[in-house]
Amino acid sequence: QAPSTTKSLELTTSAGFESRTFANSAALTNACPPGAPADPDCTASTDLDRRDRYQRLGTELTWVGRQVAAVGYQFTLIDSNSFGQSLARHRVTASATIALPARLYGTLLGILQIDQYLDGLLVRRDLQQQEFTNVEDENRSSVQARLARKLTPSWSIEGRAAIWRNLAGSAMELSFQRELVYLGIVYGR
Repeated sequence: QAPSTTKSLELTTSAGFESRTFANSAALTNACPPGAPADPDCTASTDLDRRDRYQRLGTELTWVGRQVAAVGYQFTLIDSNSFGQSLARHRVTASATIALPARLYGTLLGILQIDQYLDGLLVRRDLQQQEFTNVEDENRSSVQARLARKLTPSWSIEGRAAIWRNLAGSAMELSFQRELVYLGIVYGR
């Protein structure tokens, strides 16, 4: 078929499992009174090394025709023997790429990420503590736009703009906003 009439629909799935051991990092246990909310000040060390099971399962459906469109979902579960380190992450993506006038290509990408902290969210106030949660951990929801134009067979110019926000609630109750604007030249073979 001619390239302009070629169409395809692709379904991909992925699965992964990792076992992580943190040598010389003791697993923590909840030492808070029964019924008390999670608090980093009432944890206690154990004699066990911290061990995490990192499991992920995802699927993506991609349509390729005159336009390219994709939707996907990924579930990640980090199951830790250390109190406050377990989480379930849901990530939904949607993107579309189209040809625009003047030999430009445009892409719009949206990502919604929701993290659930299974033991409650623990935030250390002690800066000397090596294990902590930062604002980056839950702020992967974004909207991104990209424009590209091929200059030669190997060189392209590309512009990007993106915003990141706390969406679907913020477990840390922090306001997070980030914006990015980028213009660059890309070399590819």
